[in-house]
Amino acid sequence: MNKFLITSTIMLFTIKLIAQDISGVYAYNKGMNKANGNLYIMQFKPDSAFFYLNTLSGMPDFFTTDIKGYLRIDSNVAYIKEASSCRLELLFTKSSVVIHQDTACKYEYTTAGTYKKTSAIPKRNSTMLLNFTEKPAKSLNDSLIVFNAPSLHAQSKMIHCKEGDLKVIDDFNSFFLVEHKKYKTEFMWVPKKNLLIPKK
Repeated sequence: MNKFLITSTIMLFTIKLIAQDISGVYAYNKGMNKANGNLYIMQFKPDSAFFYLNTLSGMPDFFTTDIKGYLRIDSNVAYIKEASSCRLELLFTKSSVVIHQDTACKYEYTTAGTYKKTSAIPKRNSTMLLNFTEKPAKSLNDSLIVFNAPSLHAQSKMIHCKEGDLKVIDDFNSFFLVEHKKYKTEFMWVPKKNLLIPKK
């Protein structure tokens, strides 16, 4: 009986963790030249994830907001707290996320709205905005460990690198986001200490 209860508890705990995985791509689009937004989430712990959030106001001003950072997750709710005291609350369902933005947030264009889940796999697409100048990079070895979020707790894999394969396209804290010729849509983060950026 005790063995059954322990097994059942483990199964329920595992199901709960799986249900809390909010990784993926979320978006809304009100039409051509109108407001749109894209949210990319890479969850790496039950209570933690990394995100990119891009919004665009549409005509006539085309105001943009681009933010990135860590999410704190509590059940089906996640929070973003910025240094300026701006706070965002994200309420998740199986197929969407609703973002609430408080009055302390002074973005060019609001992040608030309902974003539908378009993919359970967080991959970059052509609409993603990165405020970073591409730089060629070299791996210190022929093989390189990459992470799907800027955290050593994130999922990792080994990729093979030849000279000219890598470009740095963004950074966050002690990680670079790199693009590999063979994996152009994947989020691949590398500790900065493992890359060389050639000087011009």
